[in-house]
Amino acid sequence: MDIRGKKFVVIGGAGLIGSHAVDLLTRQDVGQIVIYDNFMRGTPENIADALTDPRVKVYDVGGDICQSDILNSALSGVDGVFHFAALWLLQCHEFPRAAFDVNIRGTFNVLEACVQQGVKRLVYSSSASVYGDAVEEPMTEDHPFNNDLFYGATKVAGEQLLRCFYKAHGLKYVFQPDAYGRLTAALGTSLASLTDSQVAPYADNAFQYDTSQRVTTEIAAGAGASTGSSPGLGTFTYAYTTSSNTAGVNSWAV
Repeated sequence: MDIRGKKFVVIGGAGLIGSHAVDLLTRQDVGQIVIYDNFMRGTPENIADALTDPRVKVYDVGGDICQSDILNSALSGVDGVFHFAALWLLQCHEFPRAAFDVNIRGTFNVLEACVQQGVKRLVYSSSASVYGDAVEEPMTEDHPFNNDLFYGATKVAGEQLLRCFYKAHGLKYVFQPDAYGRLTAALGTSLASLTDSQVAPYADNAFQYDTSQRVTTEIAAGAGASTGSSPGLGTFTYAYTTSSNTAGVNSWAV
């Protein structure tokens, strides 16, 4: 997917991770970046710099993923969605019903809206919590789910919902993994922001990367590239490079 000139919505875009994703998107030649956030955990300060870019705006009708009608309207005409909104671990422990509503029902609403609005790609923020305590070491992407916390359970549910929505509706999605599991660091323009890493197909529709390799997705011409395929994602290209810079990134996952 060529991201140049495309419109993206960052759900939870005023939070810690989401705001970093917004900042990194502004460094790309995208057309528009819409922040969808209820500011329960996010702050205006996190996005103050990004809002100086005329391509960036906050969706001012609302920002709650539990309000499916408003969410659906926010995704109208959108090419890609980043989904970072969630109640965090301690909140899930103390308020499990609220966590169910936001992390599971809210994620369902996001997926449903993506399908209804014809969104081409979805990036989902999962968590290393899905693995729980290590059954085997080192923990890899093949490690079984061994979670016993409510937060982790909501992330497992989110991953499984994504698999079901791909099978039922063809919604293409990407997990943002890291060396510890799913997502524990500020992320950028989908897989295109990953540097010094190997991006490879994983499971049905997800990606993993190996930090022992130096690989980026569709970087500047001349780095040398290989092409393959992954169910649910079609053809992808990854390029080997000896530089940690990704100047010229114009593609998003596929």
